[in-house]
Amino acid sequence: MKSVFIHIGLSKTGTTFLQNNFFEKHPEIFNLGKPNFSKDENVMLIRSSIIKNNDINFLTSDKMKYIKKKIKTLCQKKTVIFSEENFSNTPKDLQRNAQRIKKVFGEVKIIITIRNQINFLESLFFSDLYKSYSNNLTGENNEILTDFNVWLKKNWNYLEKRISFKMIIDYYSKTFTNKNVSILVYEEMSSDIKKFSWKISQILGINKSKSENLFRNSKTNKIRKRISSKKFVLIKMLRFIPVEYLKSLLPSFITQILSEFFNKGKGAKIHLTNESKKLLMDKIKKENNYLVKKFNLNLKKFNYPL
Repeated sequence: MKSVFIHIGLSKTGTTFLQNNFFEKHPEIFNLGKPNFSKDENVMLIRSSIIKNNDINFLTSDKMKYIKKKIKTLCQKKTVIFSEENFSNTPKDLQRNAQRIKKVFGEVKIIITIRNQINFLESLFFSDLYKSYSNNLTGENNEILTDFNVWLKKNWNYLEKRISFKMIIDYYSKTFTNKNVSILVYEEMSSDIKKFSWKISQILGINKSKSENLFRNSKTNKIRKRISSKKFVLIKMLRFIPVEYLKSLLPSFITQILSEFFNKGKGAKIHLTNESKKLLMDKIKKENNYLVKKFNLNLKKFNYPL
């Protein structure tokens, strides 16, 4: 009997890359989660019930029986994984989601991927920025915050919990025990394929060589880049201008050329004020020292604040 794993993200830690290029393609893994879950209506319902339903009886007994029977059958031949970063995206639901996962899947093993918190926040910021900008192009009227420090201060109550890796890990360690929780480092996946593929293979109990080959052959499906520095400057300039009107004045081939130009180049960067640095470092250093001691992670190698 093979094991069952739940990968809860975190988001912005290469989750989409893992889902599409590793969990979905490894011959020794049956992937129940993204991008595969939509192929089974019952699995899709279970996913949405864990994340969204507020009723204490969030899932009917027949659906529970269905997923347990399905997993028992799948485990005869392959390692089963359910990857879903939304299990960890909403801080107020973390404990509830962990308990629901246990109720649905039983005593499974948990995988959590983490990322240098500054880079994690950078990625969240640029994702929010681009989402607000894109939504405004379709007629919405969202506030577009182009200054990271203003964005950080305005959303700190929420963001502080998003970078509370200790809190997230503790919830799952208490629910599933320490020995059933594994932590993987995003920076290792992006910088040392051999070591990362060895680690994740050891955790999942699958062939290391096949894992390494999958990672190496996925160069065309690289981890997604944030918006380019040129695109960032453009958004700052155009946030008060009716872009759709401007686009209507230009031939489509010109807008296509401009789009390609602004999407190329180095990723955008943020500038931290002293106030933001203090706010972040006081918290992050405590978190990372805890992770180093508890899980023997070499975070210094990847410039995590310690």
